[in-house]
Amino acid sequence: MKFFKPSLAVFLFGIYSVFITSAAYAQYYLYFINNTDRPVSYRTFLDTQAQGCENLDASYYQGYSGTLQAYQRGKLATINYGQGIEDGKTYCLTAHITSTDPAEKTKQPEQTIPFSLTTRLQGAWVGSSIVHAKYQLESQVPQIIDIFTSKPVPDNVQLETIMPKALWHGQPYKIYAAAVHYAGSDQSTDEIDYVLDQSELQARYFRDDQDDGSLTVATYNVQLWPAYAGVAMRMNEASVRAQLIPKKIKQYDVVVVEELMSKGHRDVFIDAMKQDYPYFYGPTSSAKLLTGGQMIFSHWPIVTAEYAKAVFTDCSGIDCGSAKGVLYAKIQKGQMLYNIIGTHLQATEGESSAVKDTAARDKQFAQLKQFIDARNLPKDQPVVIAGDLNVDYQECHTKQECTEFNKTILTVDSKYQPWLNIDTLPYGGDYTKNLMNTGTYGEMDDYVLVHQGYIPEDQLQQQSRIRVIRGVAEPLMYDGGSMLLNTPYAELDLSDHFLFERKLHFPRELFYERTP
Repeated sequence: MKFFKPSLAVFLFGIYSVFITSAAYAQYYLYFINNTDRPVSYRTFLDTQAQGCENLDASYYQGYSGTLQAYQRGKLATINYGQGIEDGKTYCLTAHITSTDPAEKTKQPEQTIPFSLTTRLQGAWVGSSIVHAKYQLESQVPQIIDIFTSKPVPDNVQLETIMPKALWHGQPYKIYAAAVHYAGSDQSTDEIDYVLDQSELQARYFRDDQDDGSLTVATYNVQLWPAYAGVAMRMNEASVRAQLIPKKIKQYDVVVVEELMSKGHRDVFIDAMKQDYPYFYGPTSSAKLLTGGQMIFSHWPIVTAEYAKAVFTDCSGIDCGSAKGVLYAKIQKGQMLYNIIGTHLQATEGESSAVKDTAARDKQFAQLKQFIDARNLPKDQPVVIAGDLNVDYQECHTKQECTEFNKTILTVDSKYQPWLNIDTLPYGGDYTKNLMNTGTYGEMDDYVLVHQGYIPEDQLQQQSRIRVIRGVAEPLMYDGGSMLLNTPYAELDLSDHFLFERKLHFPRELFYERTP
């Protein structure tokens, strides 16, 4: 048997890799991330009016213009870092950022003041370097803030933050700027990502410790798989995300998570959650390679012996490799008892398997209801079902294909209402806003349901919303692209799903005046 000598192969592959890398990284890339709930417009141009900035033939750069919807990322400009640039000369790319929200036209102009971001390049004998970036408020009294004052450190990521003394839609904001070095590149900086951020002001629901009739429940598919899953999906700094997510999802009564598949990540995640959620249960497990990945975390005690779990008996395709199932835990908040169900149903892997996947999911939903019935729960205690049910709300409400929605979701929560920010965030899995999501269409598969067989929905107050969670202040989240080829840098999302939250309020008399 002949064996191929690896030394020559490695050498040739190295030369080829350098060639490909050089070709791929021949440009600087400037991006803008709109991390707000309103649209913005941008226009980027070569700025020859700025002091010391030279002209450059248009064939060597490209400035982009357009509109970014809430939470979207767009390309501001590209410029060749070697060709056309002369030694000792400075070239400036300025991006003009404005609001495109029609509501702003009726407000005072100081509520949203346009600003610009200018990136300066310095030509060298060979190539060039990004040497400076600044923010400028475009008002009668210009406010200028330096972001980078010198060539960024030739490290993977250099992240800078500024807080302008200005408002955007009447609220303060931050600007983040990440200078990113690509793996294998000979440049100190290959990409700059600018972020307009108001995430700290994002509307969300909080736990009310003084009202035991209120319950805030969040469900989040966290996509924390073992490392080998990176072959098929964007893991995007999973070890960092496992630590960041718990910091971002505090102050609910209950959190149900899905796809907490990796034991290593799960241990880190649980340890970080304990501070606010000392009580937890799950995941489902069996002889299968992977656990079910779902867990229930509670701020309030889980009643002794009032918990159970079961693995689904039906599955289809890839999902059969994990022990997906259903979890149950009864929690006590003050004098109130709540029955929490956490689950993750069969996914639809593609058109070719859709029929089989749907059939398996229908059987799982039937098993879910049987599981609840078998608990013999008192009829005056709420039953809340939370998780990734893989039944697309929008397939029914935009495409009018409602068969599955009607025979699953509406059979337990017949008056299910859409989330408040559906116009801004129509999907929980949205590839146009979430770089971790590699889909080709939007879906809304995440639910928090109130089982109508126990507490009729017309006797409670409720509202829900989708919440975008990102690691904008964490440098490593800008470096996710180094993990795999063809994976974008600055994947700031902490999962390929957005979080879904629901705030429930049950009248106290409902519990104390009804008889079982």
